[in-house]
Amino acid sequence: MSAQELSHDDREARKELADAGFPSLHRERKELNGVKWKARFSTAWEYISNRRGAIVALVGPRGTGKTQMATELARRFIPIWIAKGFQRQARYCRVMDFFMAIKESYGEKGGTESDAFFPFIQPRLLVLDEVQVRNGTGWEDNALTYLLDRRYGEQRSTILISNLSVDSFVSSIGDSILSRMDESGAVIVCNWESFRQNHAEQGTPARKDT
Repeated sequence: MSAQELSHDDREARKELADAGFPSLHRERKELNGVKWKARFSTAWEYISNRRGAIVALVGPRGTGKTQMATELARRFIPIWIAKGFQRQARYCRVMDFFMAIKESYGEKGGTESDAFFPFIQPRLLVLDEVQVRNGTGWEDNALTYLLDRRYGEQRSTILISNLSVDSFVSSIGDSILSRMDESGAVIVCNWESFRQNHAEQGTPARKDT
């Protein structure tokens, strides 16, 4: 679809998603087919739209549309925020980008950890992708817990995306975050067949058994 064919709302949504850091691959409207995907999307929307400070985790194998789901959730919020006069109220980043941003503040003259955390605390919706890509250090666990606790206290919702199984995610995320999720969020399992695999099977596989 060309830029001329996009509605005003679609153009605004794409701009907001781009400003928020969502990958270009996912910024085109793309609610994926599949009963389970649509059902999990509806469940996630119920939590994010009705519970302030909700923490929702989308977990499951790669290729099941978790990042696209988070993008579509943000897209649905954008006209609501614009109507209220709010701008740039979402942010997307990989968890390692978050860690690096905090660590970089240590070497900045006049910069503080509080200054570095603020851009991640402020958005009304934060999407943290690839949450499983962590070294399991105390510093990383503490930084992630502090961020989510602050966002919970400010009643700002967070979506976590992980390729881990439910059990592995629960054991890795920590009791403090799980407690917040028990109160205001959920772990949503996305464990259906990979959309990427289905697409690859229609073309030439990237990897072949030899």
